[in-house]
Amino acid sequence: MEQSRMERWNELEAAKNAAMSILSASTETQRNYKPSAESWSMIQVIQHILFSEGGTLGYMIKKTSSGWEVLDRVGEEQIANGSLLVNRLASGEKYKAPAVLPEPDGEENLESLEKRWNSLREKYAQFLNQLPIEFNDRLVFKQPAAGMLTLDYALDFLAEHIKHHLPQLEALKSSQSAV
Repeated sequence: MEQSRMERWNELEAAKNAAMSILSASTETQRNYKPSAESWSMIQVIQHILFSEGGTLGYMIKKTSSGWEVLDRVGEEQIANGSLLVNRLASGEKYKAPAVLPEPDGEENLESLEKRWNSLREKYAQFLNQLPIEFNDRLVFKQPAAGMLTLDYALDFLAEHIKHHLPQLEALKSSQSAV
């Protein structure tokens, strides 16, 4: 894996580890606590992240199944959209989950989530390691709010997506501790 992609991968792994650290330091009651019927529990937040990551990888695998050389090249519009997307997530503002993602049901335990996430990350590593460097400029990832983006923007998005949810996880843990 090339250096800039390795840095993105490490950032994504660090974000995952931060989320798992919060969950691991929480009780089962805290992980399943929902402040209201419309709110998500900590488990549901992680399920949502896994749906996003899994859908993103599935889309990229399908998109590249005919070969990287047939994919469109990135242009100024996609660069601007990618930057906007990443900055938007980093802003801390709340956004509704895209309709393409299933609603998390919360019917999972910490061990199951961790196992699924680790398995998904192994698949990501395999995918990333097979990318020829000359195709870094190809549009491979479709994000509902930003459109088609490169693999690097996909990795940036996924890392920022997790970081975007870290305060939510901390708040859920803290609010249940105070009850």
